[in-house]
Amino acid sequence: MISSLFIISPILSQAIEFSPKEVDEGDKVKFTWPAISNLATDATCYVFGVPGISQVQGMGSTEFTAYNSLSAEMICFDRRTGESLYVDQNELTVNQTNSRLKFVPSKAEPGQDVKLLWNISKNRCDLYGIPNLNQISGKGSYTITADENLNALAYCWNGQEPIDFGASLKTDERPEIKAGFNLEQVNNGESVTFSWTTPNASSCVVTGDINTTGVAGAQTLVVNSPKTVNVTCVNGNGRSSQDYSVNLNESPKPIISASINPKLLRSPGVVRINGQAEHAERCSLKNLNSPSGETKILPPTFGVKYYLKDTGIFKLSCNGQGGESTQYFHVFVGSR
Repeated sequence: MISSLFIISPILSQAIEFSPKEVDEGDKVKFTWPAISNLATDATCYVFGVPGISQVQGMGSTEFTAYNSLSAEMICFDRRTGESLYVDQNELTVNQTNSRLKFVPSKAEPGQDVKLLWNISKNRCDLYGIPNLNQISGKGSYTITADENLNALAYCWNGQEPIDFGASLKTDERPEIKAGFNLEQVNNGESVTFSWTTPNASSCVVTGDINTTGVAGAQTLVVNSPKTVNVTCVNGNGRSSQDYSVNLNESPKPIISASINPKLLRSPGVVRINGQAEHAERCSLKNLNSPSGETKILPPTFGVKYYLKDTGIFKLSCNGQGGESTQYFHVFVGSR
């Protein structure tokens, strides 16, 4: 789950959340949102990406049947000024149960023949991880000789949102290491967390920029130079070792300086968004309330006009070598 939270005033009682966070296709999911409680604030809140809800008030929840993975976003604005007060994001993972990929058997001796089986409802899937087989569809099988551990990943789409699913083949029981930094690149002085878990190891040693022992754990580092960590684990069947790295961004994240005028329209009319983004290569602007979902691609310095019939919620994102920065605008159309 990825959650990004920005608070401009002390109005947050909790974060938006899916429960559970990972389900199979067709399962029920509960989505909850926080109460915005500040007597000095007249707040209007919107939820995007969740079936059945849009504008919300106070703490609440909704239950729905999940068929695809979702990315939810909640944005609250001060109705008087149009300033954003609270932004939160959360994600739901839906496992597509009608799309199957598996090895038979899933554990094999080196040199043993193994079948990869698939039964896929999607129109087409690109397959990664299997020598000489790069695309699958429908129902079928493929025989391989098990010489090493394999991870098959199918990336599928049918004109809607793509999905991916996979299968693993183990040819031995040496320690399996699951580890990594939560970010691949960071700015100077930012923190990263390195975590590791080893389901079938008897002991592990972590060396490099972290020095510790244990078959599982997590540590946070402040990054002022590239960092590398090695995890080496053993069990009764052998030894496994892997290196993990995080790099330092040479460029800072974009710095956005933008404004929208006017912030209130008594009737349908034109608003103008002017801005400049330092350390950015390009920007994108989208009216989240627009049924067409049109996204405008803009240069780092821009001025753009929008005609609004209804209340507009704009998301401005600017990207550069140092990452992405985002700013939101709210224009209320109509009498209050």
